[in-house]
Amino acid sequence: MQNFTFGEWLSEWFNTYKSPRLRNGSKVPIETAIRLHIPAEYKARPLAEISAFDLDKIISLVPPSRTQKVLHDVITGAMSKAFRLDLIQKDIAQAVEPVRYVKKYGSALTLDEQTQFLHDIRGHKLERLFWFYLLTGVRRNEALALVWFDVDFFKNQILIRGTKTKSALRFIPMTDELRALMSDLYAAQKKATRGKLDGLRVFPFRGDYVTKIFKHFCPAHKLHDLRHTFATRCAESNMQPSATQRLLGHSKIDMTMRVYTHVASEFVRNETAKFSLNPYEKSG
Repeated sequence: MQNFTFGEWLSEWFNTYKSPRLRNGSKVPIETAIRLHIPAEYKARPLAEISAFDLDKIISLVPPSRTQKVLHDVITGAMSKAFRLDLIQKDIAQAVEPVRYVKKYGSALTLDEQTQFLHDIRGHKLERLFWFYLLTGVRRNEALALVWFDVDFFKNQILIRGTKTKSALRFIPMTDELRALMSDLYAAQKKATRGKLDGLRVFPFRGDYVTKIFKHFCPAHKLHDLRHTFATRCAESNMQPSATQRLLGHSKIDMTMRVYTHVASEFVRNETAKFSLNPYEKSG
């Protein structure tokens, strides 16, 4: 039997059983949990000497959050695998306290907020990027990784090289508004570089800078809310959920349906406000 330390086993578990099955974007939270949220003193201990109480203490060092849930899933998953491989004698993960985390979903910009935001960013060097987010619903880094080679004006589509799931790799048809945006941007960049743009990034900006500028102009929202805004506009435009799912690169339709359900609920709420037992008196 191989004698691992706790830290060595976490690294082995990640590299052997998790990393080969995950897209890059899904690896980061796991790597971060192992690297930053497990104290060195625990990593140095022999794997066989780690107890369920130790795991509870490690998890308790992180405040209740999505990060704490990831940490819990990482160490319990790794220890359960160690038990199944006979590296430890008991499945101590079964005794670890569960972590409850309710995922918080973003909120789309209202039409008034959207109008105000587009007015406020007029003339800023990130203006076209923010328009691109609103017109495509892509994730932050999907837009920042886009190169001109992936923009096909002949086929009128854009290849989005997503990093989260297989369905994240997708083609987005260009609407007239999106094509006009991309054509103007292509002409401007070609003039500025005096050459071919195929291998160059369409939006050569850093992610943290983009997030900072968005927060400056729209402090009530997160940058990811532009993605929710696109999905909401799709629902309000009566697009089929399956089409919106493909555009967003959602792996499961229920992720898309949350937006549609919310929009439908808002519609019912607004319509219900018109109700009256005496509608003729109300209208008079």
